[in-house]
Amino acid sequence: MKKVYFVLLLALFPFTGLLAQNNNVGIGTTTPNATAVLDVTSTNKGVLVPRLTTAQRTAITNPAQSLLVYDTDLGCFYYYNSITSAWVSLCQAGPAGPTGAQGITGAAGTNGVAGATGPSGADGAAGAAGPAGAAGAPGAPGAAGPAGANGAQGAAGAPGANGATGPTGPIGPGGTGSLGPTGPTGATGVQGVAGASGTNGVTGPTGTNGVTGPTGVPSANSYNTAFTYSASTGVLSITDGGGTLTTNITPMRASVCGTTNITTSSATYSAMAGTTLTFTPNKSTVYIHASAAGYCLVTNRVPNYVGVRVYNITAAAVVTGGASLGMSMYDDVIGDQYTTTSWNVSLVTPMTVTPNVPVTIRLDWQVTWADGNNAAAYCNPASDPESQRCIIVSE
Repeated sequence: MKKVYFVLLLALFPFTGLLAQNNNVGIGTTTPNATAVLDVTSTNKGVLVPRLTTAQRTAITNPAQSLLVYDTDLGCFYYYNSITSAWVSLCQAGPAGPTGAQGITGAAGTNGVAGATGPSGADGAAGAAGPAGAAGAPGAPGAAGPAGANGAQGAAGAPGANGATGPTGPIGPGGTGSLGPTGPTGATGVQGVAGASGTNGVTGPTGTNGVTGPTGVPSANSYNTAFTYSASTGVLSITDGGGTLTTNITPMRASVCGTTNITTSSATYSAMAGTTLTFTPNKSTVYIHASAAGYCLVTNRVPNYVGVRVYNITAAAVVTGGASLGMSMYDDVIGDQYTTTSWNVSLVTPMTVTPNVPVTIRLDWQVTWADGNNAAAYCNPASDPESQRCIIVSE
């Protein structure tokens, strides 16, 4: 097939002077370049390569390496690169050559048409802060935040002034009449000048003992009952708001009084500190003389009662007659925040024991409130002169 093409090529140039030597061909020259297989020389003609459409070019099966055609659709020469299996356009720019030397600066040309705006560059560094602008108008108030947690309990304020005396309460379950309101205390008179002491008169003869009078009814004003015993005289003194009663009794076996401040808010009985007493009886029956007094601080509430009982620790049993004793309340002082309600309990009860066998007893107490919510009851002899708790054992 190549021979046919060669014969045809010779027929196309019968008069141009064709010379074949040294395995190369010259057309239009008798001295073809030694490095060229075909050297076509002309001053008024060119070489016309096959002209194909893009579809025709790309339809060539297994094109040879460097096969050259002219694409009439794209208006450009293409050669085939079998290494990359792709047609390469000669209209495309080749690889960049080395940078040439700087030429002479030409005259400034006219400004061209402004190109399209390029993409925004990266943000520059932040500039210095400008001066503060004028204050804007106040915004609308925000929604109220949630309520904060309750603060810690503040210190108790100073006691307020005494309020007016409340109405008299109903008669208690014991049948004792209610305590009337205390009248105002009169002004203290001026202390008179002490007179001179007179001479002692002659001691008169001792009179005969009078008939023992009947036992009086306890005073409705009784409060802060206290027991005092003199071992040297054998006299027992019982003092309360109605006065002092003294009587001779058999010398007691033992006694104890609590001296520290204590409190309870329990509706069940618990021990009263400082009232534990151990004694050794000589007889089978002893008598327990017990008393306790204190106060409650309440806010618009009234306690039912403070109970005091004698508890036999040795026998692990409540002493008969000493349980759930009712409370006597009096001297209510109403302030701005609290009501101070005083209470006192006193009792005398026999107890069966074994002679010459040590016995240990104590006082228990409880507090019960009408609304079922307990608050504290106090017995503070260390700081309150009207508070006390004592046990006296006699035979």
